[in-house]
Amino acid sequence: MDTAFVFQLLATVGLQLPILIILGTGLVLLATRRPCRARTLGLWGVSLLLIGGLCGTVAALLPMLILEQGGSYATYGVWFGIMQTVFTLLHAVAMLLVVLALRLALPR
Repeated sequence: MDTAFVFQLLATVGLQLPILIILGTGLVLLATRRPCRARTLGLWGVSLLLIGGLCGTVAALLPMLILEQGGSYATYGVWFGIMQTVFTLLHAVAMLLVVLALRLALPR
C-alpha cells in the first residue's frame, strides 16, 4: 500500500466518521422505541442513509485504487457518475422515509 493511499483512506474515514457515528446512534435510538409505523419508516430511512454513507466512503477510495492499478480515468469517470446517481437516489429515498417517519410521529 502506498503512503498516499493510506493518507487518503485516513482522511476519507476521518471526514465520514462523525456522520456514520450519528447515523448509528440514530439507528440505536430508533430501535429502542416501541413498534409503530413511524419507527419502521425511521429505521428504514436511517439504515439506508447509513448504507449510502458507507458505500460513498468506499466509492471515494476507488479513484486512487483504479489509477494505482493502471486503470483509465475516463472509464472510472463513467462508473463514478453512475454510482453517484445511485447514491443520490438512495439518499433521496432515505430522507423521504425519515421525513414520513417524523410526520407520523408528530401529534396531530
